[in-house]
Amino acid sequence: MELQSRTWIYLSEQMLWMKSNSTAKRPDSKKKASKGKTGSDKPANAIVFNPHLWKEEVVTLQED
Repeated sequence: MELQSRTWIYLSEQMLWMKSNSTAKRPDSKKKASKGKTGSDKPANAIVFNPHLWKEEVVTLQED
């Protein structure tokens, strides 16, 4: 309940906690503009919790 109150979402299939991160930069150093189906020039980013390193990481989401 505490994580949900802090806007974290649990993805049961992937077994990980994730939250939206609209201000994060892409994790790779190359800044390529890629347009998705939404027409946005920025890729969608999210923060996931890595329990092995016990820290938050920024990931780039890809559409299926």
